[in-house]
Amino acid sequence: CFFFNTAIGKFQRTQLRKRFESGEFDSVLKRIDLLSANDNTVPDWFYQPLCTPKQLRHTRQQTPKGSILIFMDAGVLGQTVCQQFEQISIPYIKVSNAVSFEKYNAEHYGINLQRSQDYHQLIKDLLTQQVDIATVLYLGSYQDNANVMDSNETLRAAQFQGSHGLLFLIQALAQSRDPHPPTRLLVVTANLQAVQADEQTCYIHGALTGLLKTIPLELSWIQCQHLDLESSVASLPQVNCIMDELAQPCIDTAIAYR
Repeated sequence: CFFFNTAIGKFQRTQLRKRFESGEFDSVLKRIDLLSANDNTVPDWFYQPLCTPKQLRHTRQQTPKGSILIFMDAGVLGQTVCQQFEQISIPYIKVSNAVSFEKYNAEHYGINLQRSQDYHQLIKDLLTQQVDIATVLYLGSYQDNANVMDSNETLRAAQFQGSHGLLFLIQALAQSRDPHPPTRLLVVTANLQAVQADEQTCYIHGALTGLLKTIPLELSWIQCQHLDLESSVASLPQVNCIMDELAQPCIDTAIAYR
């Protein structure tokens, strides 16, 4: 860059300002911004999460306390989980999709996943019955064909099985009572995390990961865990993974089985 002076050595400020306003020094300013890492640069917050292999724990250390509230999936995974609970005498209450709120019996409710008031009515009824819900198992987001979406409307509707439905549930729990007892939330998905380089991820429920990281910051009494499974694996091995995690202390916030 060249700066022109007058005959007596002064900077020609008018010409310098015009050159500056015309963008002649943009490349110089950009280099200064990058070298100084000032507010005009994008901070180094872009990252790629990496999964670290961990030794499997073959012993189940504990039995979940209280009743387990299960939000059922559209397939057979939830039904198989319930069968496992019955075999080892773990009390549970299952919640399935319905047209409107309905109480079939003390252990089975139906709610409209797109109606937030149904979630509030569910939690209110459980509290009225003095049901001790210490663990919530959210299987609604487990879909083995989740990437098969033929329209935007189908994509929007799927969110009520994922992030929207989970948000309605958290809002209902938060407004239910005070103080809140510690509650464990285990959300199960299928191929949401990219564990292997050639793995196709499920983009449908991508918003769940951000929501699960935010919930404990707002509601410290909720312990969130995200369990990601392979959709191509039969239901029984998947159930064993869920049972193993429920029998372990809530330490890891994100787990993937491959």
